[in-house]
Amino acid sequence: MDQKYTTSRETKRLLGFIAVLLPVIALMSYAGTHAAIPNSIVINEVAWMGTQADANDEWVELFNTTDQAIDLANWKLVAADGSPNITLSGTIPAHGFFLLERTDDTTVSDLPADKIYAGALSNSGEALFLKDSAGTAIDSANGNGGSWPAGNSTTRSTMERVNPLTPDSDTNWVTNNGVIHNGIDVGNNPIRGTPKAQNSTVNLPPIANSGLDQLADEGSMVTLNGSASSDPNSDSLTCTWDPGDGSEALVGCIVFRAYTDNGAFIATLTVDDGHSGTNSDTVQITIRNAPPAVDAGPDQTVSVGQLVHFSGSFTDPGVADTHVIQWDFGDGNSLSGALSPSHSYSAAGHYSITLTITDDDGGVGTDTLTVAINAPTLIVTKKAIDPTGAPLLTGEELEYEIEISNTSTAPQPDNADNEFEDPIPAGTHFIEDSLTFSTGDAVFDSVSNLVAWNGTVPPAEKVAIRFRVQVNDEIATGAEIFNQGRALFDIDGNGSNETTQLTDDPDTPESNDSTRTTVVHKGDANGDGTIGLLDAILCAEIALELHVATDLEEAACDVAVPYGIIDGRDVVNMAEISLKTAAVSSTYASRKAITEKPTPRVSLAANTIHIYDLGGRRIFTRDHVDNNFVWHAQDQYGKRVANGVYLFAVTVYGAQGQIVQSDVRRLIVLH
Repeated sequence: MDQKYTTSRETKRLLGFIAVLLPVIALMSYAGTHAAIPNSIVINEVAWMGTQADANDEWVELFNTTDQAIDLANWKLVAADGSPNITLSGTIPAHGFFLLERTDDTTVSDLPADKIYAGALSNSGEALFLKDSAGTAIDSANGNGGSWPAGNSTTRSTMERVNPLTPDSDTNWVTNNGVIHNGIDVGNNPIRGTPKAQNSTVNLPPIANSGLDQLADEGSMVTLNGSASSDPNSDSLTCTWDPGDGSEALVGCIVFRAYTDNGAFIATLTVDDGHSGTNSDTVQITIRNAPPAVDAGPDQTVSVGQLVHFSGSFTDPGVADTHVIQWDFGDGNSLSGALSPSHSYSAAGHYSITLTITDDDGGVGTDTLTVAINAPTLIVTKKAIDPTGAPLLTGEELEYEIEISNTSTAPQPDNADNEFEDPIPAGTHFIEDSLTFSTGDAVFDSVSNLVAWNGTVPPAEKVAIRFRVQVNDEIATGAEIFNQGRALFDIDGNGSNETTQLTDDPDTPESNDSTRTTVVHKGDANGDGTIGLLDAILCAEIALELHVATDLEEAACDVAVPYGIIDGRDVVNMAEISLKTAAVSSTYASRKAITEKPTPRVSLAANTIHIYDLGGRRIFTRDHVDNNFVWHAQDQYGKRVANGVYLFAVTVYGAQGQIVQSDVRRLIVLH
C-alpha cells in the first residue's frame, strides 16, 4: 500500500507538470508560426535577368525590417504561376538579409547563399509572394503581375526595392544605379546589384553625434567634435555646426570656436550624407566669465608738480563685455572712465597707483605701477607788487618779482632753449626798460609778448628777475590779473629742457598757483569825458543818495562811503559801521574820513541789510540781523555772486518802526 500511495502521488505531480507545460509549448509553437506581420520581412531585391556571366544565374534577396531575428521555417516564396515554389528554412537576423541563389552557390560567387532553389523567373514578368508558415501573405514583388516594374536584362541590373517599410507597388521598385553594387558573379564580373547589402536607391539617414556637454572659460577655444557621427550606408558625411551664440555656422566635423561672452549655449551639429539624408544633435557649452587682463603701464619718475601721464590698457576675452575703468592714484585721489589720464603730486615720495577694470559680469582685473615723485630741484616764486598800494587802479603800474632757486647740489645748465618764460598778463602791457635780472640774460620778446631768461642756476643759489607792466584803462572793475611763468630745465641730462616748473605765489597757501591782482577803476576809465556809475562816490544820510566825483579822494556830500573789501568770509560788525547822523558841509580830503556826532538815544528794534549790484538790482536782503553778520558773497538764492563792486546798505529801525540809522558801503568781492 505504501508503494502504491507513492506511485499515485508521483503520477499526480507528473500530470500537473504536463498541464503547466502544454500551454507554454503551445504558446511557443504559436510564436514560431504566427509571429510574422505584413512587411516584417520583405522581398528586397530580384535578379530576374541573371548576371553578366549567366542569364540563368538568378537570385532573390529578403530583408528583415524588424529589431528581432525571425525563424523562416516553412515560409514560402512562390510565383503566381507556381514556379518557382520555394520552401524556406533557417533564420533571418534583425535588420539582416537572406540570399536565395538559383541552382547552386556560385551565382553570387563571393557571398554564401542562405538558400539554393530551383525554378526560373520569366524575363517578361512574374508575381512573387512571400508567405509565413501559416500561409499568411507577408509581402509581394510585382504583385499585380505584368512586366517587371524595374531591372534591366541588357545591363543585367537588378530590380531593387526603394523603401522596405512601404508595401509593394510599381513605384516602390527601381533599377540598380550601376554605381553602388556588391558581390561578383561566377565570371568574376561585378554584380549590378547589392546582394546582402543596402540597396543603391535606399538611403538611410545618418546618425549625428555632437559629443558630451562642455565647460570652458570665456574666450578660450572650444572644440566642437562631431567625428563620432556615422552613416548606415557608409556615406561620407558633411558636418555643419551652429555654435549657438549668434555667430556664423562652421563647416567641418571637428571645428573650433572661442565664445566671447559667458553663459550657456546650445551648439547644434547637422550631418548630411549627400543623398538628402540629414540628422542633428545638440551639445550644451557652458562658458564661465573671465576677468580682464590689465596693464597699468610702466613705473615713472617725475618731480613734484609735474603732470604724470598714465597709459593703461587691458584685454578681455569676453569681447562682448562692457567695462568700468577706475584709477587709484595712491594719494587719496581717483578717477574713472579714462585709460590715459594725467595727475600731479604735490609732495615727494613713492606712490602705488592701481588700475582696476571691472566687466559687466563682475570680473575684476587689476595692475599697479609705482610713481617716484622727486622734490623739485628748482623752486620758482613770483609775487606781484603794487607800488602805490591797494587797491590797484587802472593806469597804475604793477611790478613782478621772480626768484629761481636751485636746491640741488648740481647746477641747472644753460641749454639751447629758454630756462624761464613769463607771458605778459592780459589787460596789461610791458613797460620798456623795466626788466632787470641778477645773472644770465633776459629779454622781452614783443612777438610772443613774454619775458624770457637764459642762463645757469648754480647749486644752492638763486636768480632774481624783475619787470613792470601797466594796467590798461579798458579793464573792468573787479577783474583779476592772472600771471604765471614757468621754468624749463633738463631733468634727464640729455641737453634739452623738457621739464616745466610753474611759478608759485609765495603769499598764498596754495602750491604752483598764479599770481593775481584785482583792479578798481579810477576817474574816467574809458576816456569819453564822462564818469559812469563805476566811478561814483556813494553818500548816505537817512536816505540813500548817489554822488559822482572826479576822484575817489574827494566827495561833496554829507557822508562819504568808504571802501570795504570782503572775501566771502569776513564778519561785518554792525556797531562799527553804523552811520553817525550829523550834517557835514565840509569837503572830505580822504575817502576814509567820517565826521562823527553822538547818535541820538533811541530804542532799537531791528537791523536790516540790503545788498545791491551797481545796476541797482537788490541781490540779497536780510531782516532782524544781529550786530555781527557774515555774508558769504551769495545772492538770495544761495548762488555765489561774481567778482565785482556791490553796495552794502544797513538800516537800523527804532521800536516804533522809524529809521534811526542808515549806512552804505561799497564792497569789492574777491573770490
